[in-house]
Amino acid sequence: MKLKLLSLTLFSLSAVSPLFIPSLTPSAMATGCVAASVGPQVSVRGSKTPAEQNNTVNQNIEEGCLGNSAVCTGAQVFDGPGSVVQNRKCSQTLKGNPNNNLPDVGNVEFNTNPKFDVYNPAKDQGYLNKFINR
Repeated sequence: MKLKLLSLTLFSLSAVSPLFIPSLTPSAMATGCVAASVGPQVSVRGSKTPAEQNNTVNQNIEEGCLGNSAVCTGAQVFDGPGSVVQNRKCSQTLKGNPNNNLPDVGNVEFNTNPKFDVYNPAKDQGYLNKFINR
């Protein structure tokens, strides 16, 4: 009888031990930093001259950066009859401590800055005047 009780106790403990193990292990900590830039530029123009779209991103993450993040966002949209110049600048600096004792897991620099440039004859006054003056 005692052997059955001991077996049942050991089985019960092994069945519920996964519930207690996470509380006994130290949690992980990401030590790197993240710099992100998201800035789409959209031009729907009525000029045959292509849009000038410039996107300058400067990201600086210093050695020893711990768990910080910086996000730079900004959409530029032009919808009109003429030509367009779109300029976007994003500068990010994340400070660090080169004397920290934590392991370096690396930093992440993320940039997604798509450019869309579409000529729309319906917005081109010169193109429309050809049809109006017929």
